[in-house]
Amino acid sequence: MSPEPLEHGAIRSRLEISAGSASMTLATLLDWGVLHRDGRKYRAETDFWKLITHVLERRERARVEDALARVAAILAELRAEAHSDPRIAFLRDRLAYIHDFFLLGRSLLGALLSRGPVRGILGSLARRAARAAPR
Repeated sequence: MSPEPLEHGAIRSRLEISAGSASMTLATLLDWGVLHRDGRKYRAETDFWKLITHVLERRERARVEDALARVAAILAELRAEAHSDPRIAFLRDRLAYIHDFFLLGRSLLGALLSRGPVRGILGSLARRAARAAPR
């Protein structure tokens, strides 16, 4: 919430946190694209769509891909073996449903991150909501 970039010490002082905590947090925020370095100073990303999509790209896409790969591997194992146990059939069907749900989630995340039509729609909704909010 600072109009100018701040140095590590100023950030640490304003937030009343340790140097180690500030360093770790700033490194993470830099990695996520939430902050940028200007020499020894840090400035916040002010384009919220850029910020949100970058964080989603860095954090959430990897989690969705990992979950999808894990479910797909288990499902492949269950499909490879012939089982007559109805509990295994139930598990296979449930995992297939979860797998399809994760595929949908990946598609939605991809659409959001593509900054295509979804971004325009969401940006328009955000601007309308901001204008309609009580002041």
